[in-house]
Amino acid sequence: MIAALALTALLGTAFFTDLKTMKIPNVLTVSGVGLGLLVHSFADGWNGLLYAFAGAAAGFGCLLLLYWMKALGAGDVKLFAAIGAIGGAGFALSCLMYSVVFAGGAALIIWLLQRKAHRLAQRLAVLAANLLMLRDLASWYEFAGAKDHIRFPFMLAVVPGAIAAAYLG
Repeated sequence: MIAALALTALLGTAFFTDLKTMKIPNVLTVSGVGLGLLVHSFADGWNGLLYAFAGAAAGFGCLLLLYWMKALGAGDVKLFAAIGAIGGAGFALSCLMYSVVFAGGAALIIWLLQRKAHRLAQRLAVLAANLLMLRDLASWYEFAGAKDHIRFPFMLAVVPGAIAAAYLG
């Protein structure tokens, strides 16, 4: 019950902060990780501490790859460490899976509304050809560094992702 309340408060605060500033502050994410470690260690001792630490590592580790690919910001990575510390590794991974699905849907809607479909499709085709046929990673770095990507607060996908993870597992 305490973990569910802590997770709700963490996600609610991160949601409003991300919508307002497109950033998730370190004080929020570090507090979330610390709270998860504290709550689970008091509840289950060393096993609880290990549970929270494993959850934080799972959430952080999975999103670190997306951060390196420039798909999301560092605040999102640290937020998923906090989600994992509070909710556990299974919840963090389930939340991530659903969040990616919701983010893809949101990006598709924005993409269609902005009518950038044709240009992006051409760029993706060239990128795929360079990666598959030429094994050229330089085109990926050029694509990832472009300034005209669809950007929106990831929390718009994380909140429904967390709700889906809580109810669907």
